[in-house]
Amino acid sequence: AKSRKGSLSRKTDSQPVLLADMSKASGRVDHADLLQHLASLCLCPGLLTWFHSCTTGRTQRVIANGMYSSWPEVTSGVPEVGVVSSYLFLLHMSTLRESSLRIHWTLAMPTTLEAKKLDLWMTENNMLLNGKKSVKLRICFSKNPPQPAPLILGGQAVPVLTCTKYLGFHLDNQLSGNQH
Repeated sequence: AKSRKGSLSRKTDSQPVLLADMSKASGRVDHADLLQHLASLCLCPGLLTWFHSCTTGRTQRVIANGMYSSWPEVTSGVPEVGVVSSYLFLLHMSTLRESSLRIHWTLAMPTTLEAKKLDLWMTENNMLLNGKKSVKLRICFSKNPPQPAPLILGGQAVPVLTCTKYLGFHLDNQLSGNQH
């Protein structure tokens, strides 16, 4: 029977995991890019028209110190329309999968290389990675794990932790589930 921990069955194996944080992620999605991607998915025309109506012709202004700005058109950001905003954001992020980037975290060098590719894709798509809030967790069962190569996202060093909380779950570097 294969170990639940897959290729990490030897105590000397190490597997880096990147938990990347995007800064104001859904607010940075370009409407034109999103609509172009949605059109490429061959959605039914009615749905595409509805998405178009949710993202075009929207304006907003700012009030500061009693002064009002003009009403410019909003050209980026996923509109907060119930569950639609999450769905539109996920569809936008699916272009990452279609790009030349294939994320396979293995050794230190590929991790650094893939992180650079991810950073580049994010920049090209007007998205920002927050290196200070991102975390690199190195899964390793050795008592003396090797030092990981430094990782830079969004121009900031990503901290390496032995335990972190992610989506409400505590993850530790030995997958023990003992942290609460």
